[in-house]
Amino acid sequence: MKNKLWTLLLVVAIVALVGMRFAAVPAQIQKVGDSLFVDDVVTVRMGNKYGIINKNGEYIVEPQYQNLQRFSNVGLAASQTDGKWLYINTKGEIVLDVEYELASAFNDKGMAMVVDDGKMGMINLDGEVVIELKYNIINGFNNDDYAVVSVDGKWGVINIKGETIVEPQYGGAFPFNGNKLAPVQQYGVYGFIDREGNMVVEPQFVHAWDMENGFASVAVDDYTSTPVMKWGFIDENGNMLGDTLYELVDDFSANGLAAVKSNGSWGYINTKGEFVIGPGFREAHAFVNGTALVRATSGLLGIIDEKGEYIVKPQFESLDNYANDMATAVFDNKAVYVDRNGKIALEPQFDGNYAEVVHPFKDDGYAIVIINDKYGVIDKQGNFILEPVYDSIH
Repeated sequence: MKNKLWTLLLVVAIVALVGMRFAAVPAQIQKVGDSLFVDDVVTVRMGNKYGIINKNGEYIVEPQYQNLQRFSNVGLAASQTDGKWLYINTKGEIVLDVEYELASAFNDKGMAMVVDDGKMGMINLDGEVVIELKYNIINGFNNDDYAVVSVDGKWGVINIKGETIVEPQYGGAFPFNGNKLAPVQQYGVYGFIDREGNMVVEPQFVHAWDMENGFASVAVDDYTSTPVMKWGFIDENGNMLGDTLYELVDDFSANGLAAVKSNGSWGYINTKGEFVIGPGFREAHAFVNGTALVRATSGLLGIIDEKGEYIVKPQFESLDNYANDMATAVFDNKAVYVDRNGKIALEPQFDGNYAEVVHPFKDDGYAIVIINDKYGVIDKQGNFILEPVYDSIH
């Protein structure tokens, strides 16, 4: 759910930026790859200009762009110079010259969101419009052939061909994201529709999130308790998971466990609604690749496995879950990396200065670190591939 809150905030930010005529580039609208380098290059910012640099620190394109987004898996990035948007390849060559207020990153389906006169649509790799520019918001198509769209405050569903599946009529909607059902809001409460637009679960919930791993979290009002809003889950057939409601919940992970808060304490339930870990944590997060971040009653953070046993004992005030076998943490006022044995593996430093921020390692084995407010890149041995001299790297 925490990731979904970020996604919701991002959508709100996009809408606000449309109203401002896109004076600046928002955060990525489409999901790009999980490697830092694409074709051995990355985008950097020096001052207020962006350029392209390779792993050797050599400029492919000197900083000159007003805006330059991260390269997507298709090897293209949207750039802006003097208010004009272009798509360039990793050599800095112009591939597409588009005339829109905003041009976003291409997703893995070869589609990019564009905006003109405050309306969103999508183009393909040839620059052809494949989704007509007539929507206020388009949310989807990253991992599905369906997307929810907003027109004048009403939400509906379209497919990847641009065909309307459900006419805009709802007060809110979340995408299918590969699931059978999607939540929609009607008259202030949420229900769930199927891919043909049939209402499978009648609107009855005060809030709902889209499904993850076969379950969606839903909220109801319980005026006999405090807090009033309580949370539960429904499955892909619209059936409630047991009778128990919780103070807060997180999504079900791929391992069939979900973090829930009951009587002020967090634990994990299985797909039968049974507690299998805890409760007993002050805070608990979703499992990712077999591990989960938790905050113990001491207030310190650690990482547990699927049996509830600590891999990393609670000792950190700041800690994130593993990404490519390394977890980011802050220890003794230094940003560090923790390995799978729970030991501090790397303490990045440059010219005697320790990193104040470290980013997770990407799939290609590289990570961004920040030292004295300057960005650099290290490998898993802690060697600097790019020295921390840049104002940003993405």
